[in-house]
Amino acid sequence: MSTVESEPVPDDLHTNEASVEKRKIKGTKKGSLFVPSDDYYRCSLKQYNSVQWSLMMLAPFITRLRPCEDLFAPTDTAASGFAARVAQLLDGLVGCSDTAEYEGPLSAQHVRSLAHLAPGDIRQLFAGAVEARGHHHAAGVTPADRCCHLFPTPSEVLRTLWDATTEQRYTECLLDAHKHKIKYYRELSTEGCLCEAGLYAHEVFGPPPGVRGTALQERWAALIDQYSLYLPDRSHLHELENLPQEVAIGELLARCVADVRQRQPDFSLQCVVDVGGGNGFLAAAAAERLGCDSVVIDPFFPAHAVDCAPRPWPDTTVRVRAAVPRRRALRRSIAFFKDTEWAADVGSAPDRTAFVAKHLCGSAIDECLRHLEAQGCLPRILILAPCCFHKGTYAEYISHAYLHEVPQVFSELGYQNMTRLSDWNQSTYRDVHKAVNAGRRSACRNLFYLVPCADELAATVEALLNYGRGQWLEAHGYTVSRVEYVPRCVTPKNKCIVAVRMQ
Repeated sequence: MSTVESEPVPDDLHTNEASVEKRKIKGTKKGSLFVPSDDYYRCSLKQYNSVQWSLMMLAPFITRLRPCEDLFAPTDTAASGFAARVAQLLDGLVGCSDTAEYEGPLSAQHVRSLAHLAPGDIRQLFAGAVEARGHHHAAGVTPADRCCHLFPTPSEVLRTLWDATTEQRYTECLLDAHKHKIKYYRELSTEGCLCEAGLYAHEVFGPPPGVRGTALQERWAALIDQYSLYLPDRSHLHELENLPQEVAIGELLARCVADVRQRQPDFSLQCVVDVGGGNGFLAAAAAERLGCDSVVIDPFFPAHAVDCAPRPWPDTTVRVRAAVPRRRALRRSIAFFKDTEWAADVGSAPDRTAFVAKHLCGSAIDECLRHLEAQGCLPRILILAPCCFHKGTYAEYISHAYLHEVPQVFSELGYQNMTRLSDWNQSTYRDVHKAVNAGRRSACRNLFYLVPCADELAATVEALLNYGRGQWLEAHGYTVSRVEYVPRCVTPKNKCIVAVRMQ
């Protein structure tokens, strides 16, 4: 009986594993284990658990592919490679449970089953799983069948504002700003730590001073002024991480308002509600952009908030651009949204209100939707950007029927097994760190060694959960789209649900 240790997967899919050169690999601090099969495969416990959780999430969809392998008949070289990898995956999962809640032992072939997948394969696998449910048949289309639209598409703002050059320039400046990140708030009083809002963004996105730039640079310059001239000073890092998101969400809101006005010409937006709005920069920016008031609902009141007066750190008196005073009122409710009452804390008509929730953790988005429904105050426009999916719970998710039908999750255990994968979503810093460490022998013990598709699995879990939320909103009369509002270099949690009630 041979022992096959954690070796690189051969390029030739038909290479005899017994011929692979063996190297001694020590276990991690959490230990290592041998996986029983006709041969033995040595891997770290972290790797084993990572593969196990991945397969538990994929299992319900993989079972839909088994009788439909003809869907992947090769038509060109790329398709041929994908078809071969799918066939190898299906063969490697023979005997694996098809439930998201099974935590039984894996064989060596199961542990190695994901190692050959290439970038993009997971997305295609899910499209294949949808077709396997009979998507081409007009009758009896189920929620699972409609998952062909599972993954979000780039928004118009993302497509028009971000090209490869802009992303590269942004990433370089972001990493440089991250090196100078302060550790304590008291350091904000240090000279040069805070600067005029929008000034550094002009340097990153706009044309050089005194030079007429490209059309894209000129558009960025106009948007930066539109969203920052009335904001207080901020650090370079805070500006780079947040201003692109403020611009993107503000423009999404403007697009939604324009769409409603096409159906209802006399429509006017009264208020933007930002739940978890923290410093209020987004709420203030959106209100000025749309010409309405704003409300920030957050249990915390940061010292650097836009509505904090007097501010602990006075703004600079020497400005390159003249400051513009805010014209629109911003009110704040220091509370969790579940503890608020619409009439007392918001006050505007729901039919003339936009609701924004950016990067609320776990099931907070679901909690907000339930609270709005219970009060009969579902707003006209919602822009929801969930975050920290692994902190959510099965009990709080908005649609159990969807969980049962599509990912086939029926309990808290199954939900946690699925959502824990979302924490693998990589940020710009992780991508850079991974590139720096490429080629080190320790990579053989890294979870990405056996699960190279970890980042895609994380994105798929998020897409599945957001799709269910979108279906719930559609059932309540909304037109729903799921979009990427900023590129991944800004934040890996760059997807949002845009819901508009046209009438």
